[in-house]
Amino acid sequence: MRRELDRLQDRAHETLQGHPRADDLAQLVQRAEEILADPDRRAWAAHAIENVRTAIESMEGSPMLETDTSMLEELDETDLAVRVPWEPPTGASPKPDLAAPPEVRRQWLRDRLQMHVEAARERYDTEGLTLPGEEAAQADPQAVARLRGSRIDAYAKASVLQDPDLAELITAPDFVREPDLIDSVLEDWYDVTTLRSWRDHLGVASGSCWKTDGIALAVGHILCGQ
Repeated sequence: MRRELDRLQDRAHETLQGHPRADDLAQLVQRAEEILADPDRRAWAAHAIENVRTAIESMEGSPMLETDTSMLEELDETDLAVRVPWEPPTGASPKPDLAAPPEVRRQWLRDRLQMHVEAARERYDTEGLTLPGEEAAQADPQAVARLRGSRIDAYAKASVLQDPDLAELITAPDFVREPDLIDSVLEDWYDVTTLRSWRDHLGVASGSCWKTDGIALAVGHILCGQ
């Protein structure tokens, strides 16, 4: 797996220099490196590396310049060029020890992740769609909800990647048919979605057990995006 990750990094270096999502990819690579180096999480290394591969393939098939309005709603800047560690709001519960009972970590994770989603939603309410997104929405008004959800999803994942307390989480590239976030400690999964869409997510996830790379994720959680 070490060689495979190295090959993917070489491939990205050759084909994706200057890509708008290069910083996002760097974060996925860093997370894969951390998981690969941790014996307790090594079972998740293959999954993290596959996420890197999926992101590279998606980026290689997308425009390098902002010209395609249907694609670039997913590629615009999310302020990741400046890497400032995310800090929780005053009064937020501190991260429990990794040896804490599962229910303690599970509750803390849900609360912390919901903070990220709420912040992402507030950011969207302030900034709205990108110019390419607005053009896509004008061309297809029925796409507004999808475009909005995609921005909230992207903003939430961006801040999760900058939260040092969430180093054990694996994020999935957008539009990959798997959970948005996976906790490699409890093997729980989390999806940024709406209450209306939750039943559809459970259908994809076969109840409350989502299988990915041969690993069954025992518990699914909704992170309300609206």
